[in-house]
Amino acid sequence: MSTNDPNADTTGSGGEVVFIAVALGVLALVVWLVGHTALVTLWDWVKRGEIWVIRGVLPGRFVSLQQHLFLVQREHLLSRVHWATITAVNHRIGTVLGPVLAVPLGVLAIWLFWSRYQRTRVHTPESLVETVKERFPWGRIWNHHLHLQDPHAGPWALAQRPWDFARAHQAAYWEPDADHPDAKLHMAVGAVERALVAQLGSTDLALLPVAVRALVAALLPQACGDDETTHQRLIDLANLAYDHADLRGVVRMQAVAWTPTPAEREVWESLVVRHRFARCQFLALFEAAGERALLPSAHLLWLKAVDRPLWYAVNSLGRGHRCHVEGAGILAHYRAECAAGVPLLDPQIDAAIHGLRAALQEVRE
Repeated sequence: MSTNDPNADTTGSGGEVVFIAVALGVLALVVWLVGHTALVTLWDWVKRGEIWVIRGVLPGRFVSLQQHLFLVQREHLLSRVHWATITAVNHRIGTVLGPVLAVPLGVLAIWLFWSRYQRTRVHTPESLVETVKERFPWGRIWNHHLHLQDPHAGPWALAQRPWDFARAHQAAYWEPDADHPDAKLHMAVGAVERALVAQLGSTDLALLPVAVRALVAALLPQACGDDETTHQRLIDLANLAYDHADLRGVVRMQAVAWTPTPAEREVWESLVVRHRFARCQFLALFEAAGERALLPSAHLLWLKAVDRPLWYAVNSLGRGHRCHVEGAGILAHYRAECAAGVPLLDPQIDAAIHGLRAALQEVRE
């Protein structure tokens, strides 16, 4: 018959602890007996280097330190190196090496403190941006307006909110009154329709900015299966666009001449016959190219300064019913054409108007 002894496991565990402690002690002793020669030799090399440095600064103290090092070497050869001897040599070398290094270390500490002070207390946002421009010339995306997050910063302004968009087109008004506790923000449908239809733009690609036409030529190879060519062309366009902080380099894209291949022309023509407006045709090309690979958005950031409605329409693809208001008209008509399967002559912007009205009704003064 078996019994349960509560002290059995305790005794066993105590014996294991003693065994582990003895084993570790024996292992440490073996490591010291076997490896102390190598350790002392390494220490000898380090001290030789320290004495060599001191000799260039205080040659008069080198003779005394050399004698102490010879003492350690002699004891090492006799296999009876003592920690007291090593400590004494360390102390003697430290008394010479410490004052020698105190001055440069102090200067380095002061320089680091002053640099940190300059970064945190002296630089304004404007000077910081200018410093980044100078040190990283490839980062042409930096500018004052973007850094200060000014909503009126030209082509690089922040994305408009629905109420900002409506107010910018004189299409927002309060009813019954802005001071009334139940007042709601309403919109003038006619003004909103004109703004959304204006986003669609021309039906001819030739009337869009030259940079957009160059981007079409850059995306066509990827739609045909040539990912490497598209990737290189996107890099080339980005380099041209970011050549100047104000994006004046975009005008140099007029010199880009990429002749589409017959296969690329066929792909483009198949997209043109299904969409009426040129910006919708571009969205179709972007989706066709994106089905094969993920397009690097960093290489397309310059498009925001060239064609803001198209930029926000591209960034709204694949987000369901959510979209940026600055590209809502383009995206609404594009989705309607995709659902119909044929080009639609009249602008289909009802979905964008409904979404904007719903967003404005949630605004409270």
